[in-house]
Amino acid sequence: MGAPILPFVQLDLTSRYGLAVGRYPVRPPGGADGEPIGVLVVEALDAPIGRPQRRRRARQKPLEADGAAPSVEISRLTVAWARPFEEELDAGAWLAGVEKDPEALDREVADGVRVINRALHAQRAAAQDSFVPDVSPERALAVRVGYGNGDALAGGEFSKALEVPPSEKRERRVDALRPQERVARALGGHDSVSAHETHLLRARADFDAGRLREAVVELDAAVRALAAAPRSPSVEEDEDLATLEGESQALAQAAHGKTMTEDELERMLRVAERVVRRRRILGG
Repeated sequence: MGAPILPFVQLDLTSRYGLAVGRYPVRPPGGADGEPIGVLVVEALDAPIGRPQRRRRARQKPLEADGAAPSVEISRLTVAWARPFEEELDAGAWLAGVEKDPEALDREVADGVRVINRALHAQRAAAQDSFVPDVSPERALAVRVGYGNGDALAGGEFSKALEVPPSEKRERRVDALRPQERVARALGGHDSVSAHETHLLRARADFDAGRLREAVVELDAAVRALAAAPRSPSVEEDEDLATLEGESQALAQAAHGKTMTEDELERMLRVAERVVRRRRILGG
């Protein structure tokens, strides 16, 4: 029998992130004794442009104005799922169905990104390098969902795939928040990033990556900082803040070990995000 035909999610990224090239079996968190649910394939593409040599303090050389060529390092991260198709016709039918269902396509991408971010989270902790970031589909050079022969996928090749475009919903939200204006104000000393915003962003990143314990701790800090921040004159904000205040004790208990469901956590996270987003749109 030949290698199985497997579904996959693949991201091309403009960094190596410290991950060693290779294949990594993936099991559910805490499921070391179970069967793998997939494999993460890490490749370093041979596409550096003008890669600089390691700099040495003793012999630094000046560069000409046009002599600093950009340096590009590309990683290709492929998550192949252990869900083999009986034959290629079945794989093609699955991919056609995903193509017609934007929500199903988003779920496939989100599941793959969650595995990749599990690897990056481990790399960040193992290397004690706080600058190893999580990744998102919007920051990738390319995002693909498709299927391929298991052996070929181990080398980054595939039979057929969809190129996934950036989320239009996210782009509309970014446009509404006018980030360029705030960046200019922050650099000009007229604005700053509040503590509740930083904690809330970290809570969202942890939640989306499946790190629920970390998300609870960050959201607890965000809600407490948000409660202490100046309020905007808005009936909607008063209602949202009242919701957060009413559940703040449960959140604080969860941050110290008490159980909170994923749905409860996401609901509070969405309310807090709505408060911050409304303030930014209204200029508060």
